[in-house]
Amino acid sequence: MLAVAQQESLNIVDIKRESHYSKEVGQRELFNQMITEIREEKYNAILTWAPDRLSRNVWDLGSIVDLMDQKLLIEIRTHGQRFTNNPNEKFLLMILGSQAKLENDNKAVNVKR
Repeated sequence: MLAVAQQESLNIVDIKRESHYSKEVGQRELFNQMITEIREEKYNAILTWAPDRLSRNVWDLGSIVDLMDQKLLIEIRTHGQRFTNNPNEKFLLMILGSQAKLENDNKAVNVKR
């Protein structure tokens, strides 16, 4: 993704890399920090490999879309996709985030078998 940023002359303000998994609401320290920094207008876009790297639960996804609705988050760019404050793009983002949630829930069920 850094190559994409360089190729498209994107200004990288900060890099956050989560090293652990948490699907619980409020337990992702770096995610929470990122949301706070967007609210504080330290940056207005997110560059990530895929939408499922951002959203682990509906609360996270709702926080992201809420920032878009408030015009604090202008764009999410992934490998091959862009999401802006456009109804269709936000809808697709919500579908992809919900799909990631479904996959996580199914894994939990399958592991217990």
